[in-house]
Formats: sequence, structure tokens, C-alpha cells
Amino acid sequence: AVCPPTGFRVGMKLEALDRKQSGMMCVATVADMMDSRILVHFDSWDGIYDYWADMTSPYIHPVGWSRHNGHGLMPPNGYSEKTFTWEAYLRETQSVAAPARAFKQRPACGFKRGMLLEAVDIRVPQLIRPAIVVDVKEYMIKLNFIGWPDYYDLWYDDDSTDIHPIGWCKKAGHSLESALGPEDFDETPECGTPGCRGIGHIKGAKFATHNSPSGCPYSPQNRHKIKINTNRLNNTHDLYGYDDESLEGLAAKSSNHTRLTDRRSDNANYNFELEEDDRERE
Repeated sequence: AVCPPTGFRVGMKLEALDRKQSGMMCVATVADMMDSRILVHFDSWDGIYDYWADMTSPYIHPVGWSRHNGHGLMPPNGYSEKTFTWEAYLRETQSVAAPARAFKQRPACGFKRGMLLEAVDIRVPQLIRPAIVVDVKEYMIKLNFIGWPDYYDLWYDDDSTDIHPIGWCKKAGHSLESALGPEDFDETPECGTPGCRGIGHIKGAKFATHNSPSGCPYSPQNRHKIKINTNRLNNTHDLYGYDDESLEGLAAKSSNHTRLTDRRSDNANYNFELEEDDRERE
């Protein structure tokens, strides 16, 4: 059934960013709906890569957006990127494109460099640290955990549920890690990484603590290994995260990649030629 508040329907097609691995715009389907959110499913791929997105999300776009903006589009498995066309695919799948009017991209949240906040440390998610905004790029902010060297800086979505205003931990009853001071670097912990208290493990929640560099999420050998996920494009295990080196690694995988910081969306004024046909079929 048509959902008037959003314009989306289950089964409609769209283009969406693969946020977990490739950094590419991909062919996707509205798999489910809840209020103003849609469940994005990448066509021909496993459901573990699905994610929920609000209709204002900057990571979803109308059919034809990539071509209109000069970006590459990753087609479903079995289709050639060079020969794939939305017109033929919609006919083959007997589906319709989500109307351009349904996409209402939100503005950036307005963060500025120097702002202070409290943020979940992605390397050890049970820890929340005081942080400062050191860079802003469209819908992402780069955070430095106060006192930590800048090579531990991380990028977050500006509407991420992992970032909070100052005082959130106290109000929520969650412990807040102390900012590091010079004295913290004079001590050598068991794992050998200054500033680390032995909490967390590079292998995730399977281990609560570590006592060696190989298990330390902050050790030089693990610094960029924030998360491990199966690459849906080639069924291999690759590391991914939001540190600078990881983002550059994704960029190098494809000359047609769509970087999070490079997109310029004009969904509000976008007029794809299939939209008229979509209205007739609705």
C-alpha cells in the first residue's frame, strides 16, 4: 500500500550507499518500512548488509542519481556495470522506482571545529570519551579524543547515536573516561600502549580485556582495524572503519567510488525520466 507521509512503498527501487564495505552507490530496494524510515536492501546480496535509513538520509537517492551526478553505480550480482540500465532492470523485476519527491535530504547538523562533546570510542564501544570536533565535511565530523594522539581520530556521521552533548553521561548514569594527560604517557600498561587500560579486544565483544599488543585495539598493529566485516562484493574478509587511512583504502578500491565527503546531492530538484511512469503505475 502507498504510504502518503513518505512516498515510499515496500519493493520500490532506489540507489543507496553501501556504508559497511565498498563505499559504492548500489542498486537497492525498500525491504520494509517503519514510520519515516525505510529498510535498505542491496539487490542480490545477503540481508546482513541491510540498514535502516530515514527518508532525510544523505545516503539514499532516487533511481538515476548516480548517472545524473557522474558517479559509478554497482549493479546487482550477475549484471555488468557497463551495460546495466535502470529502464531494463525495472522491466525485468517488474518494479517501480521510488519517486524523487520521497527523498527529502536533511541539512548537515551544524557542527563546527572546536566543539566539545562525548563520544563512544568505536574501538572499544563500551567506553565513552570526551572529544573535540577537529574537522567537518558535509554529513561527517572528525573527532579527537581529548589527550589522545591525532592518529586515533575518527570520523562519525553528524547524526550518529554514538555522539552526545557534554553532560550526557552524567545524566544517563554512564561512566565517562577521563581525558588523557602527560602523566598517562609516562606509564607503560601491560599491553604496552600508552593510555590503554586493558579494556576491550581487537576481536570484539568475545573478549572483555587484553594484556598484549596483539589484542590491544590501540596498538600500532591494530590501529586501523576498527571492525571486521565480510566484503559482500568478493566474499573476502576486509577491515573497515572511519579512520582516515580506512577511508582512503576504500577510495582506492574503485576509480568510480562515491566518497562520503564527495557527494553533492540535488534530490529536491531531481527529475528522473522514469518518475512520470512511476506515478502512472502507482
